[in-house]
Amino acid sequence: MKKKRTYNPNLIRTKRAYTLREIAEVYKLHPLTVQRWRKNGLKAIDEANKPLLFLGEEIRRFLKEMLQKRHYPLNPGEFFCTKCRAIRKSLPNQLSFEITEKGLGKTYKQAFVRGICLICGQPLLLFSSDRRIQELKKLGLLLVEHEKSLSGSGGSSLDTDILRGEKCLNQTSKTNE
Repeated sequence: MKKKRTYNPNLIRTKRAYTLREIAEVYKLHPLTVQRWRKNGLKAIDEANKPLLFLGEEIRRFLKEMLQKRHYPLNPGEFFCTKCRAIRKSLPNQLSFEITEKGLGKTYKQAFVRGICLICGQPLLLFSSDRRIQELKKLGLLLVEHEKSLSGSGGSSLDTDILRGEKCLNQTSKTNE
């Protein structure tokens, strides 16, 4: 089972005080995990009193801050490589984009920027917009439109079977005449 790394701050009420055990129950965690949070910056109302109490507003602040640390701001032409777990650039000759017909708001179209990691060779994908593609082109990044291709034959196998059936019927009707 994978470790849960994001916790919904909205499960905690801001005006209420929680013990370590109550926080652990809300997020279905071991109490030692919540104690580790305390070492990482979660502040109790009063450190001298036992059991330790944590104000809901403080818990929410801590969880939002913890979530914010996981965001990686990307510069133009950068991707987050899931294999390397780091920000990487793509091989220059492998950078391409694809603009879909789906709208983003009233004026922009959805786009995907594709590349290959410079270090490990992992395929990279970045969700973007057609406006951002134009900005990347102005910055001098070589972007080529991604080729849309389907594997297999041009016709559907269902169509082929129907055509074969018609040919067989035509041939049998000609032989019967």
